[in-house]
Amino acid sequence: MTFKPTDGTTCNKLTGQGTANLNGHFAIDTSGLGVGVATGSWTVVDVANPVYGGTFSVAEFTGPGPVWTKVAGAQTWKFNQTSGVLSLSAAGLIARHCWLPSPI
Repeated sequence: MTFKPTDGTTCNKLTGQGTANLNGHFAIDTSGLGVGVATGSWTVVDVANPVYGGTFSVAEFTGPGPVWTKVAGAQTWKFNQTSGVLSLSAAGLIARHCWLPSPI
């Protein structure tokens, strides 16, 4: 299963009311985000009862869980199995803001 977060808080996700038995690899495609993106969080597993099996992993992330981590330059990505949230933080990068000059 592949997840692809975008610059906002949008990401495809796994949802459901019941139990999801999760084995095999999750792939997280971060190419939709610019290298200057400093922070973000995306819910990628939103099921009532996720059960992560012994063969579960996140491709290109280090683990094992419950927290999987990937460092790419200044960006640090984390997938938390307990919350189902993918998060991004970046050392040395400032979150994007729109600054308008003050009128004099």
